[in-house]
Amino acid sequence: ATSAETQPRSPTSPETRASGSARSQDQPLVQRCPEQIKPSFPERAREDDIVEGRVSARLFLDATGRVTEVEILSAEPPGYFEREVRRAALRWRCQGSGQADSLKVPFRFELPRH
Repeated sequence: ATSAETQPRSPTSPETRASGSARSQDQPLVQRCPEQIKPSFPERAREDDIVEGRVSARLFLDATGRVTEVEILSAEPPGYFEREVRRAALRWRCQGSGQADSLKVPFRFELPRH
């Protein structure tokens, strides 16, 4: 498998719970957070024959758009993907709204089937 095959899909459209302007709430995730680091597919999940997973996370942003905290809201299956989501999301850079903000982002992990 190449590294491209093992990369999880990009996060899908988030539900935003922004305290900032309506304009920032309505922006697609790629515009709202132009610098996104994709989480890696965990080796432990692969070893346990898990080929897909989902994590819902709330990203807390400071006034400049830097992710300061990641809250895992749900994970399926639990215990495999949460650490990678936290590690990657803390490196995201979003547009600052001038005040603290948060957004809910779904992450989907999937290994290609051969």
